[in-house]
This record gives sequence, structure tokens and C-alpha cells, in this order.
Amino acid sequence: MQLNEEQSRAVATVHGPVLVFAGAGSGKTRVLTQRIQRMIESGVAAAHITAVTFTNKSAREMKERLSKLPREKRRGLIVSTFHSLGARILRSHIEKLGYGNPFTILSEDDRLRVLSEIYSRHKLDPSDAKKDGLLSWFSRAKNALANPARFFESNGLDEGVIDFYEEYEHALRSTNSLDFDDLILLPIRLFHKDQELLEKYRKERTHYLVDEFQDTNPMQYEFLRLLVLPHRNIFAVGDDDQSIYAFRGSDISLILNFHKDFAGASVHRLEKNYRSQAEIVRAASAVIVRNTSRAPKEIRSVRPPGEKILGIYGTDEEEEAALVAEEIRQRIVRERRKPEDFAVLVRTNFQSRAFENAFRSAGIPHRVVGGYRFFDRREVRDVLSYLRIIANPRDDLSLIRILSRPGNGLGEVSIARIREASRDTGLYEFLVRMQGEPGLVQLKREGSAFIAELMEIMERHRPAFARGVTQAARALVYELKFDSQFRREGEEDSAVSMRMQNISELLGMMQSLETEARQEGEDFTIFDFLKAVSLLTSDDEEESGGRAQIMTVHVSKGLEFPVVFLSGLMDGLFPPERSLSESGDIEITVAEERRLFYVGMTRAMDVLYLTASRTKKKFGEIIDMEPSRFLSELPEDSLVWTRGDPSRKPDPENELTDLISALDSFRAGKP
Repeated sequence: MQLNEEQSRAVATVHGPVLVFAGAGSGKTRVLTQRIQRMIESGVAAAHITAVTFTNKSAREMKERLSKLPREKRRGLIVSTFHSLGARILRSHIEKLGYGNPFTILSEDDRLRVLSEIYSRHKLDPSDAKKDGLLSWFSRAKNALANPARFFESNGLDEGVIDFYEEYEHALRSTNSLDFDDLILLPIRLFHKDQELLEKYRKERTHYLVDEFQDTNPMQYEFLRLLVLPHRNIFAVGDDDQSIYAFRGSDISLILNFHKDFAGASVHRLEKNYRSQAEIVRAASAVIVRNTSRAPKEIRSVRPPGEKILGIYGTDEEEEAALVAEEIRQRIVRERRKPEDFAVLVRTNFQSRAFENAFRSAGIPHRVVGGYRFFDRREVRDVLSYLRIIANPRDDLSLIRILSRPGNGLGEVSIARIREASRDTGLYEFLVRMQGEPGLVQLKREGSAFIAELMEIMERHRPAFARGVTQAARALVYELKFDSQFRREGEEDSAVSMRMQNISELLGMMQSLETEARQEGEDFTIFDFLKAVSLLTSDDEEESGGRAQIMTVHVSKGLEFPVVFLSGLMDGLFPPERSLSESGDIEITVAEERRLFYVGMTRAMDVLYLTASRTKKKFGEIIDMEPSRFLSELPEDSLVWTRGDPSRKPDPENELTDLISALDSFRAGKP
């Protein structure tokens, strides 16, 4: 498929700043990959080019498309996420900031464990650490590049929050650990501190391409700005109409003001939608145009009109979900569609429960995207804990996880004793020291024996990882005898077998990454593997596997499905109540929700359903709901209510009429 005229103009300029407004379904990934090929063909060395995106899935898709280029032409090309690029820089230079190398990258669960321990030290309930939301505020402060104390104060947080933040940062530093935000924040600090190093990177990497530019936050933008100045060779692709991550700190003004920050920038618009049929594009465009702060564009579908947008209106969320399940069942039978052709998009995760129940009752294979992921499985996290200690002995979180496993002879009191005694030296170093001075802490014989065996195994296996990561990891896992541990904990043989398969899958992934690195002539260390795993845990990448999918609209961004049900469309839910009652500019908050609605609509390729219910339950109470204001923004002729109608008020006569109609249809053998 050749580039269309809009796309060709966008990729024609090789040097200087370029901004491409890429509407939904307009082929932006193709434009990015073609732009890279064009640069290489025009004489820009691949080793000078860096392409940055937000998810591992997007990076992988771009790499797959570029793999058609001869290897020698793409040698040295970097295609990565923001966080992976930051980790790559820190891997080489983090010592300049006073950290050790290698370092540990904490998952969200790890961060929560750190904060929970801080709560415990303050005599607070550690289970409150998650619901209080402090970790989110810590991230927002970093992403805004703000002074934490001033940031918390300006957002109305208690002045004590800064103390928790400082303790959190101290805990990370003392264990030589970083959170995901640090992977970008620390390179910025590094470049501000070491101008010579920054100039080195600017000379080595002269051209940058950025996908999903509308999702950048001030921290990511500053990271890019430092790298692209003074050559200003930046090719930014995004769509302000799909900017939906303000809650994570993304700033829509960055894409809207790109032409001001990069004077003389070439600006292009991709306005042909190749994904959705014309009726869907027409309706979605009529909604999004109501946002006043947006770049003007006129999206048009290259596909002919298909079905009108269909509406489903239930009496409550259970009936809404049941009607959706019935529509899916009928289309599977009538149109020979597969379950994976269908997606239900919801505003918030709690809405998925009703759809799970309805799909289960209807026998529709399904999964909730963002549910229990591979890297969340206990056995996988156990193996990773051992590997993380091999890479970074100062990783107390992983070491505590290992000590706390059942059957190790170490209870909470024993572990607390060890931690208190090791506060000045570090936990791992203290455990090593215990082997020569057994009286340092009083433990049961079983606990002492476990620690002695653990230290012996770790010290004996660590040198092997310098010779080959996968081979060394297999040897370590074999000696640790996980299958025996699982059986001691009471696991049945079938469960043990499943857990061991997951460990095998983890080692298989390690082998693939190591082989790929060796083929590209790159080193591959245990740190490289752990970095890859840490970055992968930020994406939910499991395949649908022949199942209908239930996910939030935020998660659906970048995906497409033949049939989409955009559900829960009631004021107070979509848009949510808080966006209608915030003390700030309601127009701004509703505008973001409208963009979210637009994103949900434009995931649909062939058929789009909009669904709602007349009531919903809240803390056991039945609440009357009004249809979402966004439904009234659709063109009058675009939406057809096939089941229920919000304009039709419920009364006994209507209900009797509906019942008689349903009985007549049943007798006639109609669905």
C-alpha cells in the first residue's frame, strides 16, 4: 500500500521540526516507519535515529515493520519507549548521580510495599497506603517537574505528605532502586549536571521521532527538548483529539503549542480514516468538534457508510449487560463472527462485573483486559526476586519476599529482628555476615539453616551470570527446586505443573531476548533482562485468544475491533460525577471526557453500539440516571435505539406493551 498524498507530504521533510496531526485510523504507524526509511535512504545513518513511543506494543509493531529493511541499513537504530530510553542512558551513566550499577526498577506493587512500610513505621494501617493515593501524587509531582513541597501544597494536600515523599525517596535511594518516573527524571538531572555528556548524546543521536505526542507530560517533554536541541530534528506524531491521560500528567498544550516551541515547524494533517466506516466517523466528528481547544481538522472515512450507530437502553446495569450479551450471541450466529471480534468498553473497571456475569450466563468466551497478568503470578515474581538480588544485592524488597516465603522457618518476628539489626549495614550484607557470626540474631535452627543455604546458593551462582544469563538462570532455578517448595506449601500436582510451566515460559522469554541481543551484536546482562521485564509490566499484552474483550476506554486506545459496545453512557458515570462538579473549569474536564468518548467510538471498525441504563446501584441504593450528555451531541439521524429508548418513560402500560411484543416475537420464532 502506497502512501496517500497527505502521508507523502508529511514524510517528505527529513530535517528540522515536523508536527503531524494524525487523526484516528489515519495510518500514523505507517507514516512513522516510512519516515524512518526515507531518512535512511536520504543519507541519515540509522545509528543517528531514535524513535520513541509510549508502549512496548507500539515499539514492537514499529520494529516489525522496519525489519523488512536490510539489517546493515537499520543497524544502530533505536526504537523504544520513553522509559526504556531513559533506562538505557542510566545503565551507562547512573554512577554520576551517586547510584550503584546495576540498579533495581520497582514495579507498582514494589512501590506500594515501600510506602506500606513507611505507614507501619508511622503507626498507620499499611492497608491504607493504596487507597490514600499518595503514590499517584508522588508521580504527578515528578511528571510535572515540580518542587514536591510546593506541588503538594498547591494541590491542597496535607503538609505531612512531603515527609512521606522524602521517606519514600530515601527508601529507594538506600536500596539502589528507581521507580518508573525516575527513568526519565534522572536522565534530565544527569544532563543538567553534565553538559559534556549531553553534547555527546546530541552528536550521536541527531534525529528523533515521537509517537503519540499528545500524551507527553512536562517531564517527558523536557527530556526530549534536551536531546533534540540545538539540531531540532524532531518528527512528532499525535492527535490532540485523543489526549486522554491528563490524570497521568499529560499536557495537551504541548502538542497544540509545538509550532511556538519549535519555530518554523512544518505542520501536516492526516485526515483520512482507514479504520471506521463512514457513519461512525461522521458521528464521532460531530461530537469532538464541540471541544473548543483543539487543532482544526476534518476527518473523513475512506470506507462507505455501513450500519447506523445502534443504541441499547436497559432498566439497570444487569439488563444492559444482558442485552449486550444477547446482541453478541445473535451476531455470532447470524453473521458467523468470532468472539474476538467484539469489545465492550467501559469508563471504569467496576463496570466490568455485570458484563462478566452476563457473558458467563450466555456462554460467551471473554476476558477482562488488565486483569491478572503473567508477571503478577506468584511463582514468576518469586523467580524474579532471586534474579533481582543477583543483579542488585541491595534490593531489600526482593530479599524480604524470599525470606517471607512459607516453610523457610522465618516468621514475622524473626524477619523484623533481622531488619532492625541490619539497618546500618544493609540486609544482604548483614545476612552474609551472619554466616561468620551466627550469634548476631537469635533465630530458630530452621531459619538459620535456610539463610545459610540461601547465601551459599546466591554467592555461588552470581559469577555464572557474567558468562550467560539464560544458562545461569536455569541452573539457579533448578537448584532452588521450586516444585518441591510448592508441594510443601500444599499445592496439588496440577497447580505445581502450571506454576512450573510459567517459570519455564519466563526462562523462554529470557532466552529469546538474549538470542535477539546476540544477533544484533549487543551484550545481554541480567540487568538487561530485568529492565525488559520491568518495562513490560507497564503493558497488558496478553492476546485475546478467541475471546470477547472487556476493557476500559483508556486501555483500548490504539486498538480496533469490528464490533464495539461503548457502555455505561449516563451522566455521572460517563462523564463521571467528579468531572461535572470539580471546582476548576468544568469545560476543561468535560472536554477530556469528550475526547475519551471520541476514542471509544473510533475503536469500532464496522458496528458501534452505545449502551446505557435507566438506573444503577450505588452502595446498595438504586439511583436514577440521565443519559450521557454526549448522546445528545450526536447527529440526530445517526443513532437508532434497537433495545429500549431513553426518551420513552417507563410506565406499566409501556411495560405491558413490551411484554406482549416480546411474546409475539417468541411465538413467531424471531430473536
